[in-house]
Amino acid sequence: MDCIDRIARALQYIEERLADEITLAEVAERANSSLYWFHRIFSSVVGESLGDYIRKRRLDCAAKALVTTRRRILDVALEYGFSSHEAFSRSFQRQFGMTPKTYRKGGIFAPRKNPVTERLLRRERKTEGGVMNTGKTGDGGMRIIELPKCAMITSKGHNLEEFNTWWSAVDKQRKDRFFPRDFMYFDFADKELVWLFAHYDMLKYDGKYNVVDFRGGLYAAAISMDGDDVDGERVVHRVKEWIKQTGYFELDETADRPVLFHVITSDAAFAKMKYRQLDIFFPIK
Repeated sequence: MDCIDRIARALQYIEERLADEITLAEVAERANSSLYWFHRIFSSVVGESLGDYIRKRRLDCAAKALVTTRRRILDVALEYGFSSHEAFSRSFQRQFGMTPKTYRKGGIFAPRKNPVTERLLRRERKTEGGVMNTGKTGDGGMRIIELPKCAMITSKGHNLEEFNTWWSAVDKQRKDRFFPRDFMYFDFADKELVWLFAHYDMLKYDGKYNVVDFRGGLYAAAISMDGDDVDGERVVHRVKEWIKQTGYFELDETADRPVLFHVITSDAAFAKMKYRQLDIFFPIK
């Protein structure tokens, strides 16, 4: 067994026990190596010490739990080996640049990527049939959706409050309650906030607002807190990082495909939550 095989076996062993106590000695033993030798080789190949790698992987798993479950932050911290909320928050902020509470509100799981360990884990799983416990990169809140090409009624050139009153009244007349049908975007050329509404029956529309062609296409959708510009900027940054890290898509920055947003929180939900969530749709290709 060469040194790469030993590291791959050790990585798989770690993945299967991230919620358990792991000693460096037992990881080295799993790799059929002395602790001193394995520690040096691991750092050289992976680019970080064995202890740092385990701590960061546990933080990745904790981040996923924050986004995909409603468990208390302290419970998540204790599961992944942190002795207190404070110790967990300090380590979490160093790795992700924000507190666990703020990360949870963003609703996107974007783990760090180490191409060396990912390649070795794929190799080990092919050999022994192991399963990495974090799932595919991109789980945990990021959604890829396709909006259809269609005609939309636009508020461009008109008062937004009047448009809101109009489309809200029209929308109540339809029998289906599929959402969303309204989107907003900022027109940087005209420095204007624009509202779009996909009328449920365009054949019956004959009003004062203009009708425009909507290109549709693929979008990466993520949740932000409505009215919180700081949270919005954070979501924008994390979505761009997710796109860059995964390599599945790239942002489509053509002028006729702006970033869209849509408030998804109903009045009934707002009464309970005391804040509204905003879906932000980033055009991708």
